[in-house]
Amino acid sequence: MLRLVFPLILLTTACSQIAVTDYNGSSIRIQSGTRQATRDVYNEAERICRTQGLHAEYASTRGHGNAMQYTHLFMCLNRVAPNAGLPGGQAVRAGYFDSTRSM
Repeated sequence: MLRLVFPLILLTTACSQIAVTDYNGSSIRIQSGTRQATRDVYNEAERICRTQGLHAEYASTRGHGNAMQYTHLFMCLNRVAPNAGLPGGQAVRAGYFDSTRSM
């Protein structure tokens, strides 16, 4: 099955502007003809991550020599609210180890 899928992905890459080349549930690789991750590339990564309730976050771009093709790596991450681990409206107290640190 993989022997058929991988060549099909490569064929569609030559015909289209962007193509998803790898997806493993936590990261996505999208191939495009531009060095910068365009809005279309980001939207495709976001669409795929949203199927699992996650959002796409850009990680890196790698060029493929003189072929003028670039692979953009996106990570599928949970959305975390600022200060999500702290209870709202409560003052932070020093614990035992914080108070004895100067001893």
